[in-house]
Amino acid sequence: MRNSFLLYTFIATGIAALACILPILYLESQGKPQSPYHLIQLLCCFVCFLSSCIFIWSSRGNGISANKVLAIVACILSGGWVGFFVYVMIRMAQVGA
Repeated sequence: MRNSFLLYTFIATGIAALACILPILYLESQGKPQSPYHLIQLLCCFVCFLSSCIFIWSSRGNGISANKVLAIVACILSGGWVGFFVYVMIRMAQVGA
């Protein structure tokens, strides 16, 4: 039960984070603010990273399955996005922006 909730959570938040890309690009080309979409994407990436990591950890003795491979991919991609976000925030703080 817990693993299925985690599975659906990281899949749904991953899809939501990917779905924010096109509106962000469109609004950026129009010169309009993209803040709501950036916030939604940030929250979805955090939740996707955490839920996929917990899913991998809780299913570590079950062998390799398609769901676990999907969780590994989601963990790597959302973790990279979160890591990049943290890097940008640290650099902005150092510059004083």
